[in-house]
Amino acid sequence: MMNSETMQADSVYQNNLNALKKITPSLCRKLEDQTSDGNIYRSIDSEKGVPTIEVSTGKTRLLLHSKKDPLGEARRFVRSNINGNEQMITVVGFGLGYHIEELLRTTKIPVILIIEPSLTILKTALKTRDLSIIFNSGRVMITQDPEFTKHELIDMVPPHTSIKLLVLRPYFHLFPEEVNKAQDTFFSFSNTRQINTATLKRFDRLWTKNTFKNISFFFSLHGINELTNILKGIPAIVICAGPSLDADLELLGACQKNCFIMAVDTTVKPLLKRGITPDFAVTVDPQFINSFFLSSVSGGSSHESGLPVLVADPAVYPSTLRNYKGPRVLTSSVFSPGKIIEQFAGEKGSIAAGGSVSVAAFDLARITGADPIILLGLDLSYGGGKTHFSGSFMETYILSRINRFKGAQSYYTRYIKEGHPALLSDKNGNIVYSDKRLLLYRSWFENQAPGTASRVINATAGGLNIEGIENIPLKELRLTDLDDLISRKELEKRIHDLLKTGTVDISRVSKINDYLVSVESNLKELKALGIRAADFSRELISSSKIDPDNKIREELDKLDKRILSFKDESQLISMVLQSSINEIVNMPADTKEKEVLDTSLKLYRSIEEGAGFLLDLIKYSKKKLNKLASGAEFTNRNIL
Repeated sequence: MMNSETMQADSVYQNNLNALKKITPSLCRKLEDQTSDGNIYRSIDSEKGVPTIEVSTGKTRLLLHSKKDPLGEARRFVRSNINGNEQMITVVGFGLGYHIEELLRTTKIPVILIIEPSLTILKTALKTRDLSIIFNSGRVMITQDPEFTKHELIDMVPPHTSIKLLVLRPYFHLFPEEVNKAQDTFFSFSNTRQINTATLKRFDRLWTKNTFKNISFFFSLHGINELTNILKGIPAIVICAGPSLDADLELLGACQKNCFIMAVDTTVKPLLKRGITPDFAVTVDPQFINSFFLSSVSGGSSHESGLPVLVADPAVYPSTLRNYKGPRVLTSSVFSPGKIIEQFAGEKGSIAAGGSVSVAAFDLARITGADPIILLGLDLSYGGGKTHFSGSFMETYILSRINRFKGAQSYYTRYIKEGHPALLSDKNGNIVYSDKRLLLYRSWFENQAPGTASRVINATAGGLNIEGIENIPLKELRLTDLDDLISRKELEKRIHDLLKTGTVDISRVSKINDYLVSVESNLKELKALGIRAADFSRELISSSKIDPDNKIREELDKLDKRILSFKDESQLISMVLQSSINEIVNMPADTKEKEVLDTSLKLYRSIEEGAGFLLDLIKYSKKKLNKLASGAEFTNRNIL
């Protein structure tokens, strides 16, 4: 017969389990099949009368919570780690949940992600105490996977969210491998966000301007979705611009008859000069200087046009698309201006945006169904003190700027220093420099390559090892020995014919023109609202008595609601206000009111200025679309 204590424990466990099922039914199924991890876990009472857990590992014993006062320890843990600005916390270690309850009780953090590596500890916690406050809070997520951030957080966490990682101290000793994984993936995610935020802040207006200036191409060019599985089962080489590419260029030309080549933009001219014509050239950077990578290129003889198919992000510098003489195809945009335009033009097809054109080129190979996918020139490091392979545009640009006082090495050194360099060993055992940016790209490939349906091979002669990708030198792949492996001419014709077909749908152009008229009217109102809100903010700032009756604040609240009521226009405005948005989001909780008002004034003035910036672009876009609709911009080359 069961005693009352056993029955009570079973009741607590079942209530906790039912509450946990609402959050993560899959983890609850794992709990049912849970087996021992080799440690012994025992619930014991602390001096304050609340339980803690004693863990015996065979070598040592330790407590998950204080023997004296677990609740006081939880209060100190939260107080010493939380500053009040966090919108999300990731905690490694659930234990008995005291610190989680304290986070819920004393903060307004909307999302607390818990990583609990041990199902035994979680099951012990469910049996030991009532955890309903945690599981019913609506603010908690829980997982066993220490690499959860790799797969979920990028989509789950808004760009400007302030996040933090906490580790319950005993878990450093009990689960060092899991803690390291959690830290590595969290910091990789944080670095990604940091670089993405800095990039967005730097290029927000350029991406927006370029996208609107390229608006006609959304309607006159095909999307990469047309290329889905076009090369299924056919080998493809992805050409990146790392320094070690020099070693494989001679062999590369002989390999082309039996594979297709996807080249990043900066490699195209040097490859053409060596008689190697890539099948695809990939370009994603919005800067003017990147337009030189593909300007005035003259083709080889292996294609109908003599030039690769240009796969371009719609935010590239306009002359890149306008002046390219070969066939062109667009990817979908990851930014609101492009997404809005695609609602009328049709989706072009997503491509990975990992911050590097090499990422996009690799994803293009995946989209085409190529198999195997062979990576070449993906050094992710600066072998021999060089940043790019010989003859690349970047190397040529650097060499054009050297003089007797400043040599090439000083430019290379400065470039490497800007990326926060680190000394690492490459896959050949050489000590090389890499940097924060390149290590982030390596992390992307390590995350993505293992899940790729095709076989992925790193044939790069040098550079860093990429975990999860097999290393095979290009010459050992023996691609030159495979006579007539593919029907190249037939496939080339199929690709080029596919990208030629179709005409501009004038009805789509007409619909977006009508839409832009509406956006133009709303932006004019937004500009006026920004001016009025800025005037009210100035009045609050200059007033000796700060709005005793709250009348000005009430007016500002009304203006804020009206500003936010414009859904599409607000998305467009936010793209060009990254500096102001970052300043407000990262403002400490204890910021003085005067500083808050100053920052608000800056935001309202930015809304006024940003709306004016967008109005100029809308005006330009309408002109481009009218030309397209009238046929003035519609030539056969426009649909290649």
